[in-house]
Amino acid sequence: MTEKATTGEPFNFNKLPARDYLEQRQALIQAFRTVRRHSEQIASPFSPEDQQIQSMPEASPVKWHLAHTSWFFETFILAEFAPRFKWFNEHFCYLFNSYYNAVGRQYPRPQRGLMSSPGLEHVMQYRKQVTTHMLDLLQGCDDDLFEKLAASLVLGLNHEQQHQELIMTDISHALLYRNCEQGQPVSKQPVCMNSSESNSSTNGWLDFKGGEAITGYQGQGFCFDNELAAHLELLQPFQIASHLVSNADWIEFMDAGGYDDPLLWLCDGWAWKMKNGISCPLYWLQVDDNWYHRILSGPEGMPARRAVSHISYYEADAFASWKNARLPREAEWEQVARSYGWKTNREPDRKPDNKKWRSNSVYDLDRCWQWTQSAYSAYPQFQASPGMAAEYNGKFMVNQIVLRGASQATAAFHSRASYRNFFYPDARWQFTSLRLARDSD
Repeated sequence: MTEKATTGEPFNFNKLPARDYLEQRQALIQAFRTVRRHSEQIASPFSPEDQQIQSMPEASPVKWHLAHTSWFFETFILAEFAPRFKWFNEHFCYLFNSYYNAVGRQYPRPQRGLMSSPGLEHVMQYRKQVTTHMLDLLQGCDDDLFEKLAASLVLGLNHEQQHQELIMTDISHALLYRNCEQGQPVSKQPVCMNSSESNSSTNGWLDFKGGEAITGYQGQGFCFDNELAAHLELLQPFQIASHLVSNADWIEFMDAGGYDDPLLWLCDGWAWKMKNGISCPLYWLQVDDNWYHRILSGPEGMPARRAVSHISYYEADAFASWKNARLPREAEWEQVARSYGWKTNREPDRKPDNKKWRSNSVYDLDRCWQWTQSAYSAYPQFQASPGMAAEYNGKFMVNQIVLRGASQATAAFHSRASYRNFFYPDARWQFTSLRLARDSD
């Protein structure tokens, strides 16, 4: 979460004027301070030993996230723009480079948990030096230089916000995986990860006429390159559910044999389910006839009205088939979000006092990341960001599925209606859920 220098409120990158970063210089400097501090606050409850562990190749240790986000600023801003620049440790360029092949070689991702050195204390010294040198540069450079580096600064801040969510989901997977059978408390649950109940127990269908709809980012603030270019999509008439699927809905699916019926599953999904023995969402625990949800502070009774989470695309698709429905296409989801005035996560509803509007509305757009049926691919006229940042998104546009929305772990004001998250279809350790859709008659 970032703050404005004057009010302490979250800084909204979605309202940052394009090519006008100079006027926002002081606000961006304060945002840099706060984003850096917030990453450390998220990590602070966990011991150095906990920040070292890695539970699977797709996740990373907390310590690595803290170092990698520093490497990003050091590599893409300090090394290019800071006078008399000197690397903190040249070996860190290998240890903490994630996937930027144009920059250099990378330490193997599945083995990050084996990286005993540098220790957490050394990583925090690295963060402190990078933060200090960045602030010296941002505050001391002339306007022309600030304008040259500002786009990289904003990208770096949004990049670190993404890693803040990964810190929370990766450490949760590591600690809960280690204690998967006992179901005992392993840490204090971060406040931002305490999900509230859904707004209503009634899940209705909302009608959309279809037609031409603009998909992609249309504003003047910040966006990632994979949200561009905005373009027209021809949508057929469709319906979409007002709420996310709840835990109670999912228990009905399980009780009806949903995990045992191959006719509901995609071929790859059924093979994945059988190979891994999947029979319920991640972090669910059954004791006798009762279901519990495992969180860091210990198992909690299954909240029936809460949106189901930590499910794969395969599971979401099987549930939709069971309901004689489907997952929304990403262009449909975006049209729905725009139609109801949703601009960014953790923003109040557009008309909170209009009961008529709220009775026929769409809810929970930022409660969990929502699987779509859309493959992650380039939009028409897509162009990767210039320079080394060209590897940020475009090269991953194969074999992954788009998710829309946000989650309780997403930094405030980080997401937007055009935001495209993406994961492989078997991913479950993020706050992933589903909203049903269906074709209109």
